[in-house]
Amino acid sequence: MAANEKGMQKWRIVGGFNVILGVIVLIVQVATLLTLYEWVDWIGIGIWGGCFMISAGSLTIQRSPRLISMAICALLSGLALVIFYSWNLGVYNNYSYYNSRNATTSYVYKPYCVYYSYNASLCQWRLASDIIFVVCGSLAMMINIVLSANTKAIVVIRPLVRYPVNTVNAYPMSTTNTTYVVTNSRPAAYPVATQQMVYQMP
Repeated sequence: MAANEKGMQKWRIVGGFNVILGVIVLIVQVATLLTLYEWVDWIGIGIWGGCFMISAGSLTIQRSPRLISMAICALLSGLALVIFYSWNLGVYNNYSYYNSRNATTSYVYKPYCVYYSYNASLCQWRLASDIIFVVCGSLAMMINIVLSANTKAIVVIRPLVRYPVNTVNAYPMSTTNTTYVVTNSRPAAYPVATQQMVYQMP
């Protein structure tokens, strides 16, 4: 049991890292929506992708059976971040947003920043945000591939338990109808002898 708990500790760390990545891309995406004016940000990949990453990390920590579906969604979100923002980064670099004439004179802006009416700080923010999205997306892909491949070691399938809540004798017929409540935990009013185990599929 101790060895199993020790092995689970590393998955909790991985899940926590997934949550951190989700928070980062969520915050950066909101910031780009408020400061930049490009369609690649309006898609909001960082918002829904960040939510998927946070959910996948939380489900990892909880060892929930829903982990596999959420890890796949987080994986696809990371892939979308890498594709869209790598493309945008390539466009950005092809335009080469500014050139300095010398160390003391002002910058001469290239078409990319002129088109979006960006100043020097917004151009730098565009570059930084694209890099953050690409890096976080790549890490999210790797993490959620690992989580998807190891769900059997992470997830715990807890059996459902049926407890009788009402027993009716159908007189004059010699039959008995019993109503059960299904739950993961045993109510205090019911002894262990009355429970029936019902195993659920992951």
